[in-house]
Amino acid sequence: MYDPLNKMNVALDQWAARQGKGGADRAEVLRLAQTTLSQLPTGPRKSEFEQALQSLPQTVHSEAERQAVLSLRHINERLVSDPPPGFFPPERLLEAIRAARRNGADGIVFFAGAASSIRISGRQ
Repeated sequence: MYDPLNKMNVALDQWAARQGKGGADRAEVLRLAQTTLSQLPTGPRKSEFEQALQSLPQTVHSEAERQAVLSLRHINERLVSDPPPGFFPPERLLEAIRAARRNGADGIVFFAGAASSIRISGRQ
């Protein structure tokens, strides 16, 4: 669920570095933003994300335009480091487990990029 945010950050970085027309970078940002919007639960974090998208310029020729791009980048970083409650719905994990069972998997391995805990059925 982090993939759209991480890919959007790459596109935002490239776009800001080129300091030109949005073109493919802007289109990619907007495409990936739709995925993130569908994952974000309704609330202040979603509103902040939507507002940053609406403020996204067509070009990055001025410092103000560059700051608008970087503002969305900053919001993305906060979503990655501190996702709002409901961003990772438990149903997604349960569906992955069910799919593994249906397909005869021998087991399931969980990987995490940072120290975290997973709670299933009240146990850690």
